[in-house]
Amino acid sequence: QGIPGHISHNAVTGQADAPKVPIIWVIGTCMNSGKTFAACAMVRALHKAGYKVGGAKLTGIALMRDTLTMYDHGAVEICDFTDAGVVCSGPENAAQTAHIVFSELAHRGAQVIVAETGDGIMGEYGVQAILADPELRAQSALFLYCANDPVGVAGGLSHLREVYGIEVDVVAGPATDNAVGVRFVERLGVPARNAKVDGPALGQLALDKVRAKLG
Repeated sequence: QGIPGHISHNAVTGQADAPKVPIIWVIGTCMNSGKTFAACAMVRALHKAGYKVGGAKLTGIALMRDTLTMYDHGAVEICDFTDAGVVCSGPENAAQTAHIVFSELAHRGAQVIVAETGDGIMGEYGVQAILADPELRAQSALFLYCANDPVGVAGGLSHLREVYGIEVDVVAGPATDNAVGVRFVERLGVPARNAKVDGPALGQLALDKVRAKLG
């Protein structure tokens, strides 16, 4: 076409008239903490129940693997920060990009969105800016938190509660890979559902939350 290629070319900019749909948040301690696996378990359950599910990746670096995996598990529409013209997310753009991605997916017909954040709740990709946004939190149907070990569970639950006022609904990830880990989590007053061995139960919990949100 005679013009230089750039990621912002034809980037989505958001849809002002898009409805606000329930968001299932998938957050975690760090990369490789089981977030995508857990997200896909919930996408699958919602899809099987007849919902049009949108799959979103809100932070990280440009890589479509996670959203494509959600698509493989039943998400009818997928969108991530690169679709909004962002190569690598950060505190300066993460929250604004999340608004754009959510409005785009809702405009395309998604009834519920499973949104994964790359990296962890204390990383440098802008997750904190998203969690601090009251308008984004108001769309929440469920907060799923993935952790690799008991220390990550205890510290993360406390941090999210004290800094953002977020009460986690369910814990997944390697911290729940065995009965000892599950008991530890549930003693803290939060349900534990392992996506690998108990994916349908995790999906059912998400389904119950979405049905409650949608009335």
